[in-house]
Amino acid sequence: MSAVHLCQGRELDLRDLAHASFKTMIESRKDDRRLFLSFYSKGKLTRAVSFAEFDQETRELVDRLSPVVRDASRVVVLTGNSPETYVTYAALLSIGAVVIPVDPNESVAYVQKTAAFANADA
Repeated sequence: MSAVHLCQGRELDLRDLAHASFKTMIESRKDDRRLFLSFYSKGKLTRAVSFAEFDQETRELVDRLSPVVRDASRVVVLTGNSPETYVTYAALLSIGAVVIPVDPNESVAYVQKTAAFANADA
């Protein structure tokens, strides 16, 4: 069993998030070295990511995706529960794409049907 926990080095106050978008929250903390994501697998910490690291990874992915993903593109994302999932979502949202999440355990037929229904670009 795997789990991802969001935190800000303190107890997460959902009222803080209600008044700001995810992108704004990350950008406002881009130099923050405090823990943002921690990933556990089988009860052991396997990866910890600070706000600053998350921002850097997101910017790098935006640079790689920007030539092929445009504003309002609909992108199917097949990914499990991992820090990379959050980086991928943040990068696509930064570009202005619409994220269509699909469980990677779904059948090829289901993924194709979902992509067709959503009129996905990628």
